Amino acid sequence: MSSATPGTLHPEIEALIAPQEGEDDHPQLWEVSVEVARQFYRAMMLDGSDEGAPAPVADTQDKVLRLPGGERPCRIHRPLRSRGRTLVYFHGGGWAVGDLDTHDEVARSLCDALGAVVVSVQLPQPPEAIFPKPVFSAVEAIAAIHSMRSDLGGPDSPLIVAGDSSGANVAAAAVGHLARRQPGLVAAQFLLYPITDLTGGYPDTMRCGSGYWFEAAHARWFIEQYVPDPKLLGHPDVSVLRAPHLDGLPPTAIVTAEFDLLRDQGRLYAEVLRAAGVTVSYREAAGMVHGFFGMAHRISDVRDEARLCCADLDSLLRSAGER
Repeated sequence: MSSATPGTLHPEIEALIAPQEGEDDHPQLWEVSVEVARQFYRAMMLDGSDEGAPAPVADTQDKVLRLPGGERPCRIHRPLRSRGRTLVYFHGGGWAVGDLDTHDEVARSLCDALGAVVVSVQLPQPPEAIFPKPVFSAVEAIAAIHSMRSDLGGPDSPLIVAGDSSGANVAAAAVGHLARRQPGLVAAQFLLYPITDLTGGYPDTMRCGSGYWFEAAHARWFIEQYVPDPKLLGHPDVSVLRAPHLDGLPPTAIVTAEFDLLRDQGRLYAEVLRAAGVTVSYREAAGMVHGFFGMAHRISDVRDEARLCCADLDSLLRSAGER
């Protein structure tokens, strides 16, 4: 069980995200090209990746998904103890800068805790591929992986769609499309500190807009890359919280972090889904920050918190009659 105290930033996380000597000399994301921003982000995310033990998996393979819209790289993790589940995972990184390596620990953690075969998919990224292309690619990837379940969690394995941050945003939009087109194809969705409303105006943006690793200035730059046309910020596939028809979505587990500028909109999304008749599990992780799942291999309390979040999804699946 996590020993984090509500109202207090976890001390090990506080030490981990504290600015290091010389860090102020680095340029900001918006001061460099997107390619350089990706290099900076990758270096930051992989720094310390050799500290602690990564979540154990039985096997890992890098493959290519051949989709109608083009080929997409993916990474498949198989669990040590399979529970007959298949999970599609879309990583975060502000739509523009993350990759399969920067969020590999999250994918491994989901594989281990849920006993699921996890397929981590690299979606097309802005500015080369702006909205709505990543959403369409995600819909194609989910449908393709559903048809591949015999080689993954099993032919009758429930299909879970998961994502964190911007990846949760795309996951939610894609699941919304599939719920209307092919009801029942997705058994559940698991949204970790999701972006649900790009129109702004939430108190946590001020409360946690700086000093907690993921900052409001970063969010603004990421949004500009993904949705360069501000008239589209309220589109229901961008701001999923504002979608007119949320009924019919699969059971949904939502996780937010106490010290995250996205907490308000994640919590409100849970409330809106419940009001639409969707079965929802909601957890606010005390003492945690945005992206905490990726810190699980370095901080034992974070690992414990991540397992509690996965246990919520377990309970949700059982209540829906899934394994």
